[in-house]
Amino acid sequence: MAVLLATSWGGTTYAWDSGVILGLYAAGAALLAAFVWAESRAVEPILPLRLFTNSVFTMSNISAFGVAMVMFGSIIYIPVFAQGVVGVNATNSGLILLPLMIGLVVCGVLAGLIITRTGHYKAIMLTGVGLMATGVWLLTRLTDQATSTELTLAMVVLGVGLGLCMQQFTLLVQNVSARADLGIATASTQFFRNVGSTVGIAIFGTVMTSGLHAAIASHLPAGAAEKMAASGQEIGAGSVLDPSVMAKLPPAVAEAVRQGLAERLHEVFVLGLPILAVVFVTTALIKSVPLRTSNHAPASEEAGHELLDGLSSSASEPVDKAEATSRMAVA
Repeated sequence: MAVLLATSWGGTTYAWDSGVILGLYAAGAALLAAFVWAESRAVEPILPLRLFTNSVFTMSNISAFGVAMVMFGSIIYIPVFAQGVVGVNATNSGLILLPLMIGLVVCGVLAGLIITRTGHYKAIMLTGVGLMATGVWLLTRLTDQATSTELTLAMVVLGVGLGLCMQQFTLLVQNVSARADLGIATASTQFFRNVGSTVGIAIFGTVMTSGLHAAIASHLPAGAAEKMAASGQEIGAGSVLDPSVMAKLPPAVAEAVRQGLAERLHEVFVLGLPILAVVFVTTALIKSVPLRTSNHAPASEEAGHELLDGLSSSASEPVDKAEATSRMAVA
């Protein structure tokens, strides 16, 4: 929470080098260190640190974190681009995500079927991350003259990429985890995905809002910025999507708003490319481990459970004999 607040407030509410922002980042680092220290000493930790000794577990969660950052950052700001730049109304700007979701669902099912039949998953995941990067690159190519067709094409490519890779990270984590750790491992992947989405939205939002006012001002006609400042009128992130505000603006000012918004959203989408580059590397580093073919525990794991059961039975025998002796004495 401290890191998220610092990321959201930095450059807008407070300067990046202010004591509040630096203090929040320091608090976040200290709390993370305290969590690791507590988990390393807990008898029953919430997130066992030994899970991270498995490289497949670690790399899969890092990749899931990055994919979630880009996915939710895109889902938030694609409708903003559709409404504020392309000119789609508020209702249709939500529906415009439908091609992305269809690509995600359909290709997610197809990827699952292919992996089930072949047992091969790494090439599919790398293809998915590559297509995600292609979709984000197409988003960065959109200008203030972009059409709904160009936006839809970028979303379809992005959605197909998401479908091919997103759920496979959970599959890999489950595949390399012992049966006793299956619930914790699955929940950890979902946790990293949720944190990634939250961090991504915060970072992308900071990039969007921090320079929006300056971007709009750079496109205003000569003297328009001074007139607006003198009248106390200001156009910020909260008003660019407000139809009542935009309807009152002169055409030249409204056009400047549209151009400035397109400029800032370009920077938002560009931010997704280096994140996906890291995801591609971490996905490539995932070892190709054969998938399980049944839901039964490995023989070594079964043997361990049998040994524990035997020890438990042996330990309980003296207690049973003592109880029988006491009952006979009472009788």
